[in-house]
Amino acid sequence: MSKLFARRLYFYLFILAILVLFHFISTFFYMHHLSTTMLFIKTHLYQHLIIIFITYLMLYATGMVSFYRKRPKAWTSFNVIQSIWFSFISLSVAYGVSILLFYTRSIGRVIFLYDFILISVFFSLNLEYFLQQTIKKNTSYIWLCKNMTPEQLKKQYGINILNVKNDLSTLDTSEKGIILYDDPNIEEEKATIEKIVSGFTAIPIPYLIELEAGLIPLIYIKEFYHISDFINIKHFTDGVKILIDYTLTPILFIILFPISFLLALIHEIESPGPLFYKQVRTGKHGHTFYLIKFRTMIKDAEKTGKKFSSKDDKRVTKIGRIMRKLRLDEVPQLINIIKGDMSLTGPRPERPEFVEEFSKKIPYYKLRLEVKPGLTGWAQAHYKYTGPSLEEQIRRLEYDLYYLKNRSVLLDIIILLKTIGVVLKAKGV
Repeated sequence: MSKLFARRLYFYLFILAILVLFHFISTFFYMHHLSTTMLFIKTHLYQHLIIIFITYLMLYATGMVSFYRKRPKAWTSFNVIQSIWFSFISLSVAYGVSILLFYTRSIGRVIFLYDFILISVFFSLNLEYFLQQTIKKNTSYIWLCKNMTPEQLKKQYGINILNVKNDLSTLDTSEKGIILYDDPNIEEEKATIEKIVSGFTAIPIPYLIELEAGLIPLIYIKEFYHISDFINIKHFTDGVKILIDYTLTPILFIILFPISFLLALIHEIESPGPLFYKQVRTGKHGHTFYLIKFRTMIKDAEKTGKKFSSKDDKRVTKIGRIMRKLRLDEVPQLINIIKGDMSLTGPRPERPEFVEEFSKKIPYYKLRLEVKPGLTGWAQAHYKYTGPSLEEQIRRLEYDLYYLKNRSVLLDIIILLKTIGVVLKAKGV
C-alpha cells in the first residue's frame, strides 16, 4: 500500500510547491527586486504561510486539487470559468483570513491579483491533470484478478489502470510496480512473480479500490475484511469529534440560520404551510429521533405515501430547490447535533422503514448504525443523492463502510472541506 500512498503524496506535495512558487513570483512582481522580496517574505512570513495553506485547503475543498480529478471531456469555456471562479473564491478566503488574523493588509491587492492570474491559468489549462497522469504512468501493474478486468475497474469505480503488463517475459527484473489480485488463495503465484521481479508489491484489488475510489466494495468484504474493521471504538477520535460538534455547531448556526431562515420565510410566500418539517429517522444503534429541516416541498407532499425525493421532484418548490442546492434546508439539523442525536459528520440518517427494507436486501447495511448519523458525510461528499434504487443504496453503503473503517479527526476535517466544495458548486439535491 505504501507505493499507492507515495503516488498521492508526491502529487499533493508537488501542487503545494507550485502554489508556494506562484506566491513567491507574485510577491517578486510586486517588489521588483529579489532582495526586497526575500526581506518582505521574511518580515511577514506567517501571513504568507497562512495565505498559501488556506488557498491550498480551499482548492482541495472545491475539487480543483485532487489526485482523482477526471480530465474534462472537452476544453470548454465552462471549465475555464469554473477554474477562475474557484481560484478567486479560494484566494479571497485565504487573504480574508490572513487580514483577520494579522490585522494588516500588508500583503495586498496587487499580490492577490498576480496569485489569481497564475493559479487561474494553471487550472484552466488542466496542468494538474497532466501532472496526475504522469505520476500514474510511472507505475506498472501485473493483473492477477480473476473476477474483474481493468475495463470493469474503470467502468464500475472510475479507476484507470494505465500501465498493465500481462507478459512477464517483457519485465525488467529491476522494474518496480504493483501486483493486483482478488483471490486470497494465490500465494504461490504471487511468490513466483515476486521472485522474478523483486520490486513488485502484491496488493488485493479491494485495497486499491478503497484507496483510489474512497469506498469499500461490498463483494470483497467476506474475503478481505472482518466485521471488527467497521465496529471499532476510537476514544480519541470520538472525544475530539464531540468537542468539534459542540464548538463548531453554535458558530455555524449563528452564521447560517439568518440566511436560511430568510429564504424559508420567502418560501412561505410561495407555498404557505409549516415553516419546519419533522421526520422520524434512525440514529446510532437503531435509536429513532425527529430530524428537523426547513420545508422545501408543497404542503402535504406525502399525502399519497412516503417516497424518496428525486433530482427533479415536482413536489419541490422554486425557492425550496435553491435551498436544497445550497444545503440551507438542513441548517435546523444543527439543533439535532446539539441535542446529541446527530454529529456534523457521519452516514446520513435514513427513515426506519427504509432501514428495515434495505437491511433485508443489502448485507452489512445496519453497520451504518454503529456511529451517529451526520449532517454531512463521506458518501454525500463523493456521491450523488441516492433514491430507492438498490444499486445506488449499495454504492452509498460502500462509501459509508469506508468512513466506518477509516474514521478519524483528519477524515472528518476532509469531509467538512469537501462539503464546502459541494455547497459552492450548488450540488445539493
